[in-house]
Amino acid sequence: MAESNFATKLQALKDLRNACALMTKYSPKQELIQIKGMDKRISALDKLALEMNPLITLLKDQRDERELKVHGQIEDDAFEGIIRRSRQVALYVDGMGEPFESEAAQIRKLVEKMKPSKTRRKPTSPEDKTRSTSEQSFASITAHADEILSIIKAMDADYAPADETISLKNYDELTAKIKELTKNVSETEKKLKPKEKEREKLTNRKSDGIRKIVSETKKYVRGNYGSSSDEWNSIRLIKV
Repeated sequence: MAESNFATKLQALKDLRNACALMTKYSPKQELIQIKGMDKRISALDKLALEMNPLITLLKDQRDERELKVHGQIEDDAFEGIIRRSRQVALYVDGMGEPFESEAAQIRKLVEKMKPSKTRRKPTSPEDKTRSTSEQSFASITAHADEILSIIKAMDADYAPADETISLKNYDELTAKIKELTKNVSETEKKLKPKEKEREKLTNRKSDGIRKIVSETKKYVRGNYGSSSDEWNSIRLIKV
């Protein structure tokens, strides 16, 4: 569930609870729509939010850093990710001439596999997205990087570019960092998943989710106070 969608639903429940708390003789038999029932649900969701928010922030940071290390910053080339570095490695090996034609051909094929499946373009505005929506998985990209690494390691002392960014050491370190980030992303997702499931259950379960609470409360208020009452008017526009 998107965070904005969840926040909207939780706020609707809080608004409903506060409006009902002001109603004289608000005493439904259903525990689900009693003030104490709403308070219990809000408290559980607020507790989950406190547990989840640090993980959500951490996950975003990990994904953003991994994205940077794979794709770099296309807009200003402030950082060259593994894909661009791999292209540079291919150009360097290609420039080494005939003795390394086989290695150059292998690396070119791997670089081609690492590219996004749709051509990325220069942004037309600061808000414009430049990433392809159908890219190879990060695991696949690092697997191709590992193959390139294996090829240039086998070239031994012959692989000695003047550009330190594509040195064996730096290429190896960048590949390892992306793998580490992918591992960290996976671990954070595992920690977050059970909490997301619990929140989904408390928010959207058909039998007693927020939509059901709002619906049942509206039935009670309209029936108990009337459709022209201030009580009804205070909640009639609340929806999820």
